[in-house]
Amino acid sequence: MFRFGSRVSVLPRGRSDVRYQCTVRLLDDTEIQCDIQKDSKGQFLIDHVCGNLNLLEKDYFGLRFVDAEKQRHWLDPIKNVCKQMKSNPPFLLCFRVKFYPPEPSKLHEEITRYELFLQLKRDLLHGRLLCSTEDAAHLGAYIIQAELGDYDQDDHPQGYVSEFKLFAKQSAKLEQKVAELHRDHTRGQAPAEAELNFLRKVKELETYGLDPHPVKDVLGSQMYLGFTHQGVVIFQGNKKTHFFKWKDVQKFTYDSKSFHIYIVANEKKQIYDFRCTTPAAVKHLWKCAVENHAFFSFEKSSDVTLQRSGLARLGFLRGSRFRFSGRTEKEVSAESGKISRQEPQVVRSPTKPELVAKKKKAGEEEEEGETSESSPLNETFHDALKELQPIGTSTPIKSLQLNANSLTTTHKDSSPSPVAYSPCVSEPTTPEETSKNQNLLAKESLPNGHHSSNCGGTVTGVLGLGQPARATEATECALSSGKSQGPEDLQPACALRPSAAAAVWKAVLSAVVFFTLLLAALLLLVLEAPFHHSAISQIRATPEFHQFNAEYYQPFKDWFGSVFYL
Repeated sequence: MFRFGSRVSVLPRGRSDVRYQCTVRLLDDTEIQCDIQKDSKGQFLIDHVCGNLNLLEKDYFGLRFVDAEKQRHWLDPIKNVCKQMKSNPPFLLCFRVKFYPPEPSKLHEEITRYELFLQLKRDLLHGRLLCSTEDAAHLGAYIIQAELGDYDQDDHPQGYVSEFKLFAKQSAKLEQKVAELHRDHTRGQAPAEAELNFLRKVKELETYGLDPHPVKDVLGSQMYLGFTHQGVVIFQGNKKTHFFKWKDVQKFTYDSKSFHIYIVANEKKQIYDFRCTTPAAVKHLWKCAVENHAFFSFEKSSDVTLQRSGLARLGFLRGSRFRFSGRTEKEVSAESGKISRQEPQVVRSPTKPELVAKKKKAGEEEEEGETSESSPLNETFHDALKELQPIGTSTPIKSLQLNANSLTTTHKDSSPSPVAYSPCVSEPTTPEETSKNQNLLAKESLPNGHHSSNCGGTVTGVLGLGQPARATEATECALSSGKSQGPEDLQPACALRPSAAAAVWKAVLSAVVFFTLLLAALLLLVLEAPFHHSAISQIRATPEFHQFNAEYYQPFKDWFGSVFYL
């Protein structure tokens, strides 16, 4: 559906340049169409969309698109739009939350909270919010209250909740629980109040803002890596296995398909290696890591330095450079407090119940490549995450349990739930993958050699909600202790995959070859250049030059000419 009068030209007057049509899909599934010129930057389009929505707290949002290889990207504000899209117009982009605020209920304006509410509704629908059945029902009740208002027996007959697609795994029992809470718990709440209560509830979920990147560890075990305002979170199986605080993250690098996290904590240095499916996927993961690190950990954007990876770290042209161009979370919070305008009226777009039948029948396939198909009940968190597309983007994971150590694992008691909930289906799970070793290997620069940490704890629920996955004997021992584990608890592990060392040797070899060819070219210039320059003439006049020319260069030149008939 299209917003009335949304198709506008955003070109400056007096310009006759070629225009390119862009379609931006908003969080309520309406669309904005506009024309841009060939040299328009990403920030120009972002400002236009936020202006259309009347958003001032726009730093939390971004525009996302998918390339021909189904790889997701965030539109870079400081780069040319047409060069980033790498496709023929018309261009299709999606307006999404890029950085989930630490305290969503404390956003300054209601219009900002409403857009975040729409994003989290989408996360709930696609299975990225995992929680207990009780929490799921409360979230659903808040959504229904915001949509329909107070429960009315005449207007809301039996089964009215089924007209709304709220969850990826929506059962009759869960719908009944939502209806009961809508009738008894949320009465009297205006839409803005129901949305605010929704935000307060969802912020407490461990997977608040989760949009995991599928990666594999050094043993080939499937893992999922994401970012939060507190640090980096890693999931394996149905467990949140590791957490790295931002203050202990030294840097991120990548090469080929490998992604590296450099951790410095408690005077210990560690390098964690992961492997992505494609070079494009690992580059996207690196950019997301750098942006989240800059946004959530720096005081000022001016403190953020240019980030390099690959050969760019050694000063070569080849390699990736990325500069964070926005404001940090602390700057955004400070500036939001200075907003003094009269708050704009929020125009809410209600869910269309008539669309639910189509979604249930065929599944909802989004422009980003997501699907929401059905899968068996009582799946574990591992199964849920396995079903996410391998082209996922990085959105933060809300971590509720923090220790003094930079590397922690969490443990929660959870009970089986009668309702299973899992994200969208894209890949089938296999028993072999769930039974692989649960250890994440790390390379430590310590006297004791290589270490890895135990996997501990489970993620409760699957909004979802299933039973905890089976743990290995080692992890069961770790869980029975009920202690979070830090770097000092790491256990011996096998050798690190040599991707980092190979990358260093590759860079060194490339540097040696480059400088060798450069010296050879300079030497050939001195020996054979037809022009006369004072510096070259002085070199040619030295005895050493005459000796080298007579004893080495001329014999080699004659031999080379005879071999190749020159």
